[in-house]
Amino acid sequence: MAVYQKPVAKLYYVSFKADGKTNFALSFYSDIDLPNLFTRRESSGRLLACPLEQGKKIFPEEGYVMSAIFDNIEPNYSFDNNKNLYFYSESVRFVDTDNAWAEVGKDKVRALLKNQKTVKCKVIAPIYLGGHYESEVMEIPVSDILNTLDSPM
Repeated sequence: MAVYQKPVAKLYYVSFKADGKTNFALSFYSDIDLPNLFTRRESSGRLLACPLEQGKKIFPEEGYVMSAIFDNIEPNYSFDNNKNLYFYSESVRFVDTDNAWAEVGKDKVRALLKNQKTVKCKVIAPIYLGGHYESEVMEIPVSDILNTLDSPM
């Protein structure tokens, strides 16, 4: 299967900041060019998925998640020559996958994260021939998320 021939990306968290009224910007590095990891014939796209509930699977996404969709046409990333890594700043949203991916409010996010230290994230890509690709886990400090939620937009 094509999925096993691709290198597993290592992700490195940089920051979590406000990006408008309801969206947030998650910045991170990867050692792999994620938007170009697969051709359109191999995969329909890439998704950054971060379950907000402890014990939930990262793929398939279930329940409350923080997510971002990587756009193949105009990817929002650059290459950092000093670090030999790709830099990404993706717009993420808090959603409820069990409720048609409806937006989740800040109070609900705070309640979901109150007893956690980190949120675990992966980049995922469904493979047309079956299966899916997953990066390594990246951990985001919950304190960064909560501080951003509590800061004025």
